[in-house]
Amino acid sequence: MWKLQALVVHILLMGAILNTYFQHTLLPNLVPQKTMRELGLEPPADRLVVFVTDGLRAATFLANNGSDVPDLKDIYRQQGRIGISRTCAPTMTRPGHIAIFAGFHEDPAASLMHLCYNPGDFDTVFNRSRNMIGWAHSYIVGYFVKLSHGGAPLRFDSYMERDLPEKLTCDKWAFDKVENFLRNVDNVREWRNYKPAVFFVYLADMDIAAHRFKPLSKKFFAKLQYTQRGIRNTYELFERVFNDSRTAYLMTSDHGMNNEGAHGSGSPLEVETPLFMWGAGVKRDEIDAEANFPEKPNISQVDQTQLAPLMSSLIGLPPPKNNLALMPVGYLNVSDEYQAVALHLNVLQLLSQAEILIGRHEKAIFYKWLPKFKELHIGVIDQYAAQFDILKSEGNLTDAMEFCKEYGKLAKKCLAYYNQYYQTPLIVANSMSYMIWFYCLLLQLTRLSKKETKEIEDAKDEHTSLQNLKGFYRYGYMILLYFYVSFFLAGHWISSFLFKPTTARLFYAHFSLYIAGSLVLLKIFIPSMIFICALYAMVPFVRKNARSILISIFMISNAMGLYQYYFIRNRGSWRKIRMFLDQILLTHAVNFMLLLGICLAKIFLANTTMERPGQKRARTTRSNLAAAETEP
Repeated sequence: MWKLQALVVHILLMGAILNTYFQHTLLPNLVPQKTMRELGLEPPADRLVVFVTDGLRAATFLANNGSDVPDLKDIYRQQGRIGISRTCAPTMTRPGHIAIFAGFHEDPAASLMHLCYNPGDFDTVFNRSRNMIGWAHSYIVGYFVKLSHGGAPLRFDSYMERDLPEKLTCDKWAFDKVENFLRNVDNVREWRNYKPAVFFVYLADMDIAAHRFKPLSKKFFAKLQYTQRGIRNTYELFERVFNDSRTAYLMTSDHGMNNEGAHGSGSPLEVETPLFMWGAGVKRDEIDAEANFPEKPNISQVDQTQLAPLMSSLIGLPPPKNNLALMPVGYLNVSDEYQAVALHLNVLQLLSQAEILIGRHEKAIFYKWLPKFKELHIGVIDQYAAQFDILKSEGNLTDAMEFCKEYGKLAKKCLAYYNQYYQTPLIVANSMSYMIWFYCLLLQLTRLSKKETKEIEDAKDEHTSLQNLKGFYRYGYMILLYFYVSFFLAGHWISSFLFKPTTARLFYAHFSLYIAGSLVLLKIFIPSMIFICALYAMVPFVRKNARSILISIFMISNAMGLYQYYFIRNRGSWRKIRMFLDQILLTHAVNFMLLLGICLAKIFLANTTMERPGQKRARTTRSNLAAAETEP
């Protein structure tokens, strides 16, 4: 029974830790704002084509005045604007796509799933458009296809890299699929009537080539030439097919890449991605006579999350419901009224989220005595729309936009404040839970030590309770030390199993996260299991005091876990997030595995007995003497 209780307590402690730092922050039941057409304003574009070149960094795109992307430079000579879209760590594929199309940086809860899955539902530009088609890798499709779509399912054509006939032909697959789609007359007739419409073209070869050959290699630049030429050909095909000057184009990347062909951290090469916009509704930036590419510090920069409200306003949509960014001003070739109303819808969407969080806070039992975000409350939110309408009706559109920006910034601060509001109280409460658990373990350990001392005294052997406690901790520390040594020497990282030519790859060579994880856990558990069984079989003290030793292990491991608890980070570099998360989970996983190991050891050695060699020889001698005395 005590083992089950210990298991439940550790599960609750681990859940409390994850709830503190990796809470789900996406708000449900949000209502979308009105479209620009519903407000009587015609958007500058009817359709939007988005090219996402995975892993292409801004430094490569802008280098040598655009000589490495000559076809895109030809487009820039005629139209469009170039800037930098800044993402943030972790610079990974999924967080980048969520930021671009949903308008927020990946929820901390996704870190628990290796940033490959988010347990919550969220809105995107795709969902808002209700007319969307994309060509992408199956992994990318998985980010969006299972989201709520409101009766208008997203349409994707997807592939897996292993199914392609040749390596590094992902972009060719995408360009060919788009061309085949647009050369079908029925498809064009159907999509010409869809307003607004979004076309998504995912280009993976830049990321793959950078990983394999490094971003400064000749093979990488050869692949870049093919990809940028394919973007131009696809753009020209769209213009020929629709031929109405109502299509806008945007090219960007989900993340950059360092010179070693890796990403995930927050270096400038990984954070800065290219932003190239052209076509209908895009405001031309100031250029020189030769249309040279802009350079720092004169190049415009936006946060990656700002692309979602920017793309939405370009085709007359409200921002995605979960968007947390403010639309950048000055990128659209529209009237001041259109830009002010688009920004107004953006702020209404942010305020609606702030209103929900404030409402939750007001329902708390001790609300009157709890601290509040004083700059923004329900009364201030209720006044916003009326004040904007007054400024707009008076023709003060510049003041109206500044007013929107001010409220938008307040809403973002309010959301950040309440999303982190209960973190400190949770840390205090969980720390107290740990202390109570430590107290219970100490009481139990002291009771068992006194019981063992009494049994030893009855056996006429000099021993003290303190010596018993030292023995418990000595063996507990020994078992923990051996576990961690075997854990690290066995190769504990799943990524090492998946991507490096280790011996384990000979048994299962395919990419499978769950099978790989199971094999790694088994590889770690086997040496620890052998060690525990050996101690249980050969050391009488361990066999007799297995419960006390396990409690000592809990004490040591939980103390390590409590220390790690105060240093967890849920934002920043992907590797650091995983490091903090792995460390805190390991201090609890070791308890589960060792508890299982001791239970299995007892089962395996249930019908065995243990005697000291000296005792056995003495008993044999006495038996022989007794037998000799009975002989006639």
